Amino acid sequence: MTEFLVATHRKVNAAKARGDTSLGKEALYTLRHEYGDILSAGDIQSPARAHPKTGGRIAQTEPRRLLNRLGPYQDDVLRFATDFTVPFDNNQAERDIRIIKLRQKISGCLRSTTGAEHFVSIRSVMSTAKKQAVNEFDVLLGAFTGYNWIPTQP
Repeated sequence: MTEFLVATHRKVNAAKARGDTSLGKEALYTLRHEYGDILSAGDIQSPARAHPKTGGRIAQTEPRRLLNRLGPYQDDVLRFATDFTVPFDNNQAERDIRIIKLRQKISGCLRSTTGAEHFVSIRSVMSTAKKQAVNEFDVLLGAFTGYNWIPTQP
């Protein structure tokens, strides 16, 4: 699956470099078919398990849990291939939330819901400014001098 996703990412990057706004219908059909084939092979290699006496649920293996997660969410997993505005990974989202978790770890908690909401609002504005290549200091200075910066719409 990793090799498939990385190869798909390369195809998307090549299409973006050519100036395309999407992959062709045939290419998307092929990708979905390959994705299904990989999941089918995974089902054979790591079948779902049931309790031998009761037939009830028991803990599944790690590969099986991954298959259970990837199976029903095929459209979401391949969204980067159907919508070129969606990033291949979620690293930026993880970076955005990391500072909140770090603050909780250092101080032990966010003291109040209101304080947490203010902190998250400020971080959100600063992250958006950074993503839009706007000077973060200017955004903060504007907030204190009465100029509220409004991000541009995509």
